[in-house]
Amino acid sequence: AQSYSASWNNFNMNFYSSLDADGTRNTRGWRNDPSASARTSIEHFWQGYYSTASSARDVLVAIRINNVEFDTESDTRRAEAIAELMLGASLGQIALNYDKGYFIDENVDLLTLQYVDRAALRDSAIVKLQNAATLATATAFTTPASWTNGNSYSNAQIAQLANTLAAMTLAYWPR
Repeated sequence: AQSYSASWNNFNMNFYSSLDADGTRNTRGWRNDPSASARTSIEHFWQGYYSTASSARDVLVAIRINNVEFDTESDTRRAEAIAELMLGASLGQIALNYDKGYFIDENVDLLTLQYVDRAALRDSAIVKLQNAATLATATAFTTPASWTNGNSYSNAQIAQLANTLAAMTLAYWPR
């Protein structure tokens, strides 16, 4: 039961994984008070996930709505699959870490965003990740090594990653 604990306080891990005097973690919920020093973890994740989701949405808008094509059809399908993957992964992490959030994709009007509960975000994330796996399976491609610190990934590996992230989202859901 002590998995995901840490002795250091990077991202407040020590604070959130430490036991209280009574041996429980009952008072270790997210600190969302603007004056709490431990709130920085919440802000960092929220901003990071939505920054990624926003960039992924931009790519999907460009490809699916504005009909932008890259150098080759394979490059376009690769960008679409990776954008769908990143959008699904971001929505999944928001669903796992917060009680509610904003669902965004290429079809959502950003001026009328409404909070949705975490179950809706989870379900949307699973759909996006399944779509990413389907897109990756449909077209042969390899990602540039410069995208991921020197490693290239095949379309089959991207599909496998998408399926793994979907399974992890479901497995971690009960929190």
